Amino acid sequence: KKLADQIEAEAINHEYLPVLGLETFSSAATSMLLGENCAAIKEGRAFGAQALSGTGALRNGAEFLARISGLRCAYYSDPTWGNHGLIFKNAGFTDIRKYRYWDAQRKCLDFDGFIEDLENAPAKAVIILHACAHNPTGVDPTKDQWKKIAEVIERKNLFPFFDCAYQGFASGSLDTDAWSVRYFVEKGFELYCAQSFSKNFGLYNERAGNLTVVMNNSKMVANFKSQLTLIIRAMYSNPPAHGSRIVDTVLKDPAMYQEWRDCIKIMADRIINMRSGLRERLEKLGTPGNWNHITDQIGMFSYTGLSPAQSEFLVKEKHIYLLKSGRISMCGVTPGNIDYVAASIYEAVTSIKSAPLCSSPAVMKKPIKIVVTGAAGQIAYSLLYQIGSGYVFGNDQPLILHLLDIGPMMGVLNGVVMEIQDSALPLVRDVIATDDASIAFNDIDAAFLVGAMPRRDGMERKDLLAANVKIFKVQGQAMEKFAKKSVKVLVVGNPANTNALICSHYAPSIPKENFSAMTRLDQNRAASQLAMKAGAKVQDVKKVTIWGNHSSTQFPDAAHALINGKPAVGLINDEDWIQNQFIPIVQKRGGAVIAARKLSSAMSAAKAACDHMKSWFQGTPSDDWVSMGVFSDGSYSTPAGVMFSFPVTIQGGKWSIVQGLAMSEFAKEKLAETGKELCEERDEAMAVCKA
Repeated sequence: KKLADQIEAEAINHEYLPVLGLETFSSAATSMLLGENCAAIKEGRAFGAQALSGTGALRNGAEFLARISGLRCAYYSDPTWGNHGLIFKNAGFTDIRKYRYWDAQRKCLDFDGFIEDLENAPAKAVIILHACAHNPTGVDPTKDQWKKIAEVIERKNLFPFFDCAYQGFASGSLDTDAWSVRYFVEKGFELYCAQSFSKNFGLYNERAGNLTVVMNNSKMVANFKSQLTLIIRAMYSNPPAHGSRIVDTVLKDPAMYQEWRDCIKIMADRIINMRSGLRERLEKLGTPGNWNHITDQIGMFSYTGLSPAQSEFLVKEKHIYLLKSGRISMCGVTPGNIDYVAASIYEAVTSIKSAPLCSSPAVMKKPIKIVVTGAAGQIAYSLLYQIGSGYVFGNDQPLILHLLDIGPMMGVLNGVVMEIQDSALPLVRDVIATDDASIAFNDIDAAFLVGAMPRRDGMERKDLLAANVKIFKVQGQAMEKFAKKSVKVLVVGNPANTNALICSHYAPSIPKENFSAMTRLDQNRAASQLAMKAGAKVQDVKKVTIWGNHSSTQFPDAAHALINGKPAVGLINDEDWIQNQFIPIVQKRGGAVIAARKLSSAMSAAKAACDHMKSWFQGTPSDDWVSMGVFSDGSYSTPAGVMFSFPVTIQGGKWSIVQGLAMSEFAKEKLAETGKELCEERDEAMAVCKA
């Protein structure tokens, strides 16, 4: 306050500051962050540009990275502040992802998840890092963890962008709180760091901030400043002067600088003492759960671990105000109210039993990555909710969805992403929408290949195959390069059997048994027809088989089907209906749907795709089998090396063809017919591959 009055009293002019701001302020801020003896500063490789607080510094840096460096992928922590993703999106980043940060079960940093997500990030992705006490959880990595983070970022060729709004407020020491940034600089990184003086100087409405830039080549500094000047000039011309003058004056005056450091040390110590006091009182009261996370965390905020119901109880009944996530401001805990806060938390935990602190919830599995191609289409629109609901992979399996479509469909795909977000699906940890196959197939565990060229009027089969060879060649090559070798691949796009063959051909290092084509839709259609004919429930129909190709030559086989444990053929007792109505209805059902709704099957196709993958991941019942298009080994005299639909059982993610089924001459003829078509498709497709 006395400094503000002093500045106001000075005979200063009110001219605009330069576009890059007050240079003495930026130099002082950069030195405070990197240290007076920083080699990068001495060598002229590190400098600052004044910004509209930390938010403005983030935006200035993001604008440069998007416009000048051409970067498009950025990662922010989960959780983070709501503005991080929006800043980078509005700056031009099109691929914005999350990395894991908070382990809600253990109330600590999810370091393994953090590192795994960095390992899976594409080269040149921007990683937004919290320098100290900045994450809303109050959790910071340890020094050893920071070293590992730096090692992965360097090895993966990622770009670190620090956000530093609380220097001095974490430990009370400017040097301690800047350790992570200084370590990266010492390791030779080029980086950005957004600095804010809103908290540690109390300059909230003065918007005093700085973008610190560290480069490896001092000769590039002038060029960088020139481009950054053009960016800022078009956004807000120049920054405000009052707040930056206050910071500049304090940092340059030894007496004021020391007084300010003493003030932030008092503030930091008070928060640390309140953390210790709150934990001590909670433990003394015998509050259920472990409370060490209160003191393990640092800075102004704490993720208490309280449930939404307990947080609501504290707000409504005790007038202690915190978010539903359990995040509370530790600055609001004082010597005068700490006993009341502790007693209220004790009451909330012991009277509201839904909190993880009071129970032992099932530990969720590590998230798996699922890609859906053609993700802006109608099948995917029905498919994605079922995947996200837990139906396919289990109610305890978190998911990261990768959605792939062509560039012109990205607008529609972004709408799909909004729909997924608005569905509030607890298992969906992240959604990545992209038109880049290298991103979509990166480290995936399962693939739904829905997108394919549809057959149009007048199009010959060889034309359709030629078009799809190009699509599935690219996707196969992408999986070969980027996907896990254990990935399970389901091809839905038609001609599904041969598309799956093509895809596998271009991903030779992935086992052939990991590729499959969808004939589950035909199985579901067949089961439904048998159930309606017999007056039974569809769930009572078992062991229906689809043989061969997902085309009009397929053979829907009821010979081994059971309805309520009894042979279906015997219950129906109408051989003419089986051969002359049931089989043609199933074979031509897709065409009938198109004729009726003027669009191909979508809802039923999505359901069948989910059924297929659910069986593959969760297994088949002991008294049933399912139909899958898989690589033929010659069983039942089928042509080897084509993608042929068989009855299979599945255990532990491994399918096995059901052997020893009796086949009538009629059935053998049908298998030969569909096998012949698959061989023709294979030969035509491989000819295109070799062309």
